[in-house]
Amino acid sequence: MGYNTDYIGKIGFSNPLTEEQMTELDKFLGEDVRDHKEWERDSDRGLTWIDLDFTDDGLGIEWNGSEKSYEMKDKLNLILRNMRKLYPEFGFTGELLAQGESIEDRYVIKFTGPNGTAVEINDKEEKQKIFSELEKYESVNQTRSLKELANVIRSFADENGNIQGVRRVFPAESMAINCEEYSLEKHNALTREYGIRQQAMLHLFYGDIK
Repeated sequence: MGYNTDYIGKIGFSNPLTEEQMTELDKFLGEDVRDHKEWERDSDRGLTWIDLDFTDDGLGIEWNGSEKSYEMKDKLNLILRNMRKLYPEFGFTGELLAQGESIEDRYVIKFTGPNGTAVEINDKEEKQKIFSELEKYESVNQTRSLKELANVIRSFADENGNIQGVRRVFPAESMAINCEEYSLEKHNALTREYGIRQQAMLHLFYGDIK
């Protein structure tokens, strides 16, 4: 039977990857650790499938949706250790939100250990902060039109009326207006954070969701 854990979020790279590094990283994704003794050390024994794949934009990796995914923290650290043998500057950023079959079984994987290694965060206050970010992703995904998405954007504004994007700060009201009038010519007016730009493109191409 086994136990299911879902992993939500995207893991980025601490430095942009070269084509050679992308190719090397791809050798780990979707592989069974048991078939690669050259990767292992004693602490890795028992690890199985590395259920990760590149994101659509190629700027990170994410859970591939496979059932019975286990020990993701240890598998990420296995990748880090082996990639750094060839590329000492290689590193991960971001976080994964892990939700098991029990509502109490939730934790966060972040790269805050020694040398940027993956660790599991079980602190209640820290988990609540991060899972509130997950609610923003869900709010975006549940919109059924550009107007609804624009209103969600307005609701994300901080006390200064801004939204923190991936690389810069946006005025929330300006972004909301750009969302209502969205076109591919001004796609950069919407942040990729929380899946906002992707959701706007979905509404643009397919119209309002009934």
